[in-house]
Amino acid sequence: MLRVALDGFALWLCLIYAPARFDTHLFVIVRQFPDVGVFLVPVLALAILWPVPRTVWLILTMRASRSAL
Repeated sequence: MLRVALDGFALWLCLIYAPARFDTHLFVIVRQFPDVGVFLVPVLALAILWPVPRTVWLILTMRASRSAL
């Protein structure tokens, strides 16, 4: 559950809070503040892309443990 909360927080931070705080779009923030963009872009990519393989891995692990019983 903590992982889902962290992914949601990262998405909120990158897509809602940061653009509202700086009163501009995310791409403008990354371009004008490269030190902020260095952290926002990878976090955003991980929050969007990582849940899918993590969920598949969890399902496969659960099926393997059930078949072992």
